[in-house]
Amino acid sequence: MPTAVLQEKQQSTTRPAGSWKLGAARAMTLDPVRDGLLRVASGQLWATFDGPHPPVGVREGDLILEEGQAIFVAAGERVVIEGTLRGEDTYFLWEPLPAVQSVPIERWRAVAAPWRELQGALAATAVAAVHLVRAVLVAGVASLPRRFPGSRVPA
Repeated sequence: MPTAVLQEKQQSTTRPAGSWKLGAARAMTLDPVRDGLLRVASGQLWATFDGPHPPVGVREGDLILEEGQAIFVAAGERVVIEGTLRGEDTYFLWEPLPAVQSVPIERWRAVAAPWRELQGALAATAVAAVHLVRAVLVAGVASLPRRFPGSRVPA
């Protein structure tokens, strides 16, 4: 019997690999310098955003995260986390996201020339459409019967 109790205590304090421990009745503020995912490895977290945080938008308030759930936290967003299960430690993972890298300009040069050609073609199409509408209107007005003083136009 004592062995079963000891095993149960050891299992309940086993920390998932790579996770951070948030002790029972403890809180922690995350203020990341890089975008990342906050994932609950074991237990349950209460996350409070103090928003608004541009450019992400207005995000403030409380979220409850269950084991396995994750939320995106942008660089500069501040979130306070604490465990919600009384007397139990909570374990979480912070997974930084890779930084976005810009594409070298050389790769876009092949796109720039056709893009300029397309812009020119669209501009020429717009000019041609205006000329066509003008010609149709002139031809239509010219074909209307004219009224001269003393002339009769059938009704």
